[in-house]
Amino acid sequence: MIYLVLSDIHGNLPAFETLLKKERNNYDAVINLGDVVNYAPWSNECVQLLSTLPHVINLMGNHEEYFLKGEYSNPGKVSEIFFKVTHPTFTEQKTISTYRNNYILDNYLFIHTIENKYIFKDSVINIDKNYCIGHSHQQYKNELNNFTIINPGSVGQNRSFINLISYSLYDTETKLFEFKEIKYNIEIVINEMISQDYPIHCINYYKEKNIA
Repeated sequence: MIYLVLSDIHGNLPAFETLLKKERNNYDAVINLGDVVNYAPWSNECVQLLSTLPHVINLMGNHEEYFLKGEYSNPGKVSEIFFKVTHPTFTEQKTISTYRNNYILDNYLFIHTIENKYIFKDSVINIDKNYCIGHSHQQYKNELNNFTIINPGSVGQNRSFINLISYSLYDTETKLFEFKEIKYNIEIVINEMISQDYPIHCINYYKEKNIA
């Protein structure tokens, strides 16, 4: 069985649709590691599209928690500015309230992140099991304490190149993750943000990112 493993869509419908079109015949089920919402203008649409996918397992990210609470827990960050734009028009609270905290498949614990931390490729952390996580928007495989951390990267907000979609396919027969990346047109996102009168700080956040 092949799982499409993805994370951190962050309201980026054009990136999400590009990914699903590319892989439409290549997976049997989906594991979403969380942070579907906030940032780009399509939080509702991304949640709705996820709900239509076959055999989808949705996990709770920190941004889903913010949207359910109705408040942002880390004031002063650019993500709080995005939250103030995107949360007032969000209507899918009932759907995201059903998202799970974690999921176990084979010998991996799938969860948004570990101890609410940003775990990067070079992070040193004590673990006692294999993990598949999101949150840091970096795609990597890291071996620590004879265990493995897999991060498929971000669909909607790649840390290295904003126009790259990062994700993974997991094969339950081989027990292997295949890392994948594809390009999409980031100008669609920026132009929609401009049309919706996003604050210039938010627009520049995307404009100033590196392009592959």
